[in-house]
Amino acid sequence: MQTIVKRGYGVALCVFLAAALAHATSIIYSNFGPGMSFDTVDSYYVTGSSFSSTCPPSPASCDVALAESVGVQFTPSSTYTFDDVQVPVFLQAGTNNLDVYLETDSSGQPGSIVSEFQVDDEMTSSPTVLLVGEGQAGVTLVQGAADPTLDMGSAYWLVLSAGAADTEAAWSFNSVGDISTSTDLAVSCSVNLTTGAVSCYSSATGPWLLAPGIEQPAFEIDGTVPSSTVPEPGTVALMALGLLAILFIGPRRLRLPGR
Repeated sequence: MQTIVKRGYGVALCVFLAAALAHATSIIYSNFGPGMSFDTVDSYYVTGSSFSSTCPPSPASCDVALAESVGVQFTPSSTYTFDDVQVPVFLQAGTNNLDVYLETDSSGQPGSIVSEFQVDDEMTSSPTVLLVGEGQAGVTLVQGAADPTLDMGSAYWLVLSAGAADTEAAWSFNSVGDISTSTDLAVSCSVNLTTGAVSCYSSATGPWLLAPGIEQPAFEIDGTVPSSTVPEPGTVALMALGLLAILFIGPRRLRLPGR
């Protein structure tokens, strides 16, 4: 009986230490389907400045690729250190460059740039999930921190923009029915309220036109709980000593009188 009890405490100790010392990456936000699935047919243009910048007032006649960047909003449920973003994109034509931004929220639209990553020669001709973050192949940090802190309850924006004037990329829709609200999907366009004409720009800083009621592009934001919320080594050591004491002393307390 004593041997069994000791093993039980030993397993508990190992599990505790593993949990206390691990800094596992967590999903901050994701609208991928099972197995990182997404819509492989429909997508949003992410195009450079050499593409058309205006669209006629009639949406039916606007069947061209406009110069535009696309942004989606997310809000962390806890405070995280950013690790990476995963996005399903593919290159339709032009230079194989993509700029990926993390931005603050400004009155329900993308605001100031937190971090910018440039992705070179990683897009393929078919929808593929790109992993964008520090240390990933083809990814360069252009500005900001590689691992910024994303505060709990604060809205942020993930923005994809063409890396060159002739870049024509596509950002795939989600496949789980994630529909945009009035404040969480934006394209870098503006509307002339007099004529109804739409003007678009290959810009990561707007102006922005919100697009409610349509499919969101698929994406995932990953992060790590900051080290300040993980027990310090000294604290872990003291807890471990306490568990070790239970390991050796605890079974003796289970002995019945006279044994």
